[in-house]
Amino acid sequence: MDLFWQVVIGSGIGGALLSIYSLYKMYLIESKENNENQKMAKASVIFGLLGFILVFVGSVTGIILGLLSMRGKKYKALSKIGIAVSILTAIPWILIILFGQ
Repeated sequence: MDLFWQVVIGSGIGGALLSIYSLYKMYLIESKENNENQKMAKASVIFGLLGFILVFVGSVTGIILGLLSMRGKKYKALSKIGIAVSILTAIPWILIILFGQ
């Protein structure tokens, strides 16, 4: 892999991690103000993280749960984290499917 692509991929991953961290800080602030039930959003994060192990199925489940948990909620930071993590864990599997052997 060329150095250029390593820098591009590293920058993209770093930017995504910073975005997830800022969403997490928003979630901490929101959770102190509110007692909304966040079970589906938490499940979205868990399935997103399991996307590495559950080969793409965990990522898709995490995205769906994240989208469902955003409906009708005032505070959506944890749902956004679940969707972002699920998308990040789906990308390697998509690349393997498209370019793998």
